[in-house]
Parts: sequence; C-alpha cells; structure tokens
Amino acid sequence: MIVHWNELGQGDDHSIDDNLVVLAGGAHGYFRPGRLVDYDNDAAFSDMLLMCFHYMGFTDMTLFGDERLSNGAPLSGVT
Repeated sequence: MIVHWNELGQGDDHSIDDNLVVLAGGAHGYFRPGRLVDYDNDAAFSDMLLMCFHYMGFTDMTLFGDERLSNGAPLSGVT
C-alpha cells in the first residue's frame, strides 16, 4: 500500500479544505479500489492514518496524534 497526500488543499492560501489522498496498491483486498470517496471536509488525516494502522494489524490503536485533530475513529467507507 502506498499513501500519498498533500497537507494543503490549496498551496497559495494554505487551505486545509478539499485535500486529496491517494491510496494505491492492492492492500490484499482490504480497501475497495477504483473510486473516489468524498468526506465533504469532515475527515481527519489522523483518522486516515489510523485506518492504515488497522490494515497493518495494529487494531488495538484507537487514536493517532493529537486527539483535538481527530474524529476518534478510523475512516469509514474505504474498506
């Protein structure tokens, strides 16, 4: 699995809205590939990374990073 993202949705004004994250690779069928999932700016990068940790088998992790920057659960709708 390869994760690619830019922390800024728009570089010139440092917007954090509309960030694009690309998950590439088979991931042994863990993710449903070939589609766009739009969270309407209601998702956190830490939750996306938490989802990746769960894929790697670290399912006991419930938070990644500062809890103020998290929604408190792995992203839904990707698996």
